[in-house]
Amino acid sequence: MSHESPFTPERRDDAIAQSFDNAQQCLYKLTADPSFHATLIDHGVDPYDDMGTPKYWHEAAAYAQAAVARGRERGGDPLRLSAFELAAATPAFVFDESNTADHAASNHTTTKNSVRYNSLLRNFAESFPDAHTSVVSAALVGVANRALEDPALRQAAPGIINNHIRGIQHEVAFGQILDHTGRNFRPADEIEDGYGYDYIIEGERNSELQVDVKASLHAIEKLGAIASAYAVRSDGRIVMHSLTKDEEFKGRFTLPEEVAASKAPVVDELLSHAEANRRIA
Repeated sequence: MSHESPFTPERRDDAIAQSFDNAQQCLYKLTADPSFHATLIDHGVDPYDDMGTPKYWHEAAAYAQAAVARGRERGGDPLRLSAFELAAATPAFVFDESNTADHAASNHTTTKNSVRYNSLLRNFAESFPDAHTSVVSAALVGVANRALEDPALRQAAPGIINNHIRGIQHEVAFGQILDHTGRNFRPADEIEDGYGYDYIIEGERNSELQVDVKASLHAIEKLGAIASAYAVRSDGRIVMHSLTKDEEFKGRFTLPEEVAASKAPVVDELLSHAEANRRIA
């Protein structure tokens, strides 16, 4: 996992904030783009009357994703493209998460979209690890406030976005720690993420450990945590705390490498214990 930053410390936050400002302007222009309107109509979405609906913003996210893919093929600026793709996906994500929080009926499409957003945010965090989360959060909340018409959604947006950013911090940190364990591992792909895995990690005798990383010990304790650090589900999935405190990030997406390295022996040992308990179960 690479953690090199393309920015000097002096330019880092300014460059990221400017990229998200540009993303918000591009998203605003997109809502008036005749080509986007034609796509909406083709998909049965009214360009004006449906602006306050999830289907409109899911279409916007998909349209932006395709535009960003073309921009990357042309060698466009990575930060600007990533910021626009993430910003364009944010309104639909807030809709989806709000519905989940309200216990509305979830479906495969909602889960797939949420997983996609998780992937976008995680990729952003890993590509620009020096980014201060407060800068990214403020930008994404600003996008949501401008795009969403429902006052209740605008009110919910900061909590939804900040909670997700925190989760991504702990996921990325766990990967940093794994780097120092000597184990082979890989991040889960989007299909595996949909099943609740964050990492696929080498176990004993070529086995694979599917690990779901949690930022909160409370989430694990509810599952019957072993040693308060992990739990083993009936399907064999390991749910494990990142062993990281929020303040250790120092406001960024990643841990200082020396902090990650110091946690590696404990994580390695816990993974071995978890695998043994999985076999017993």
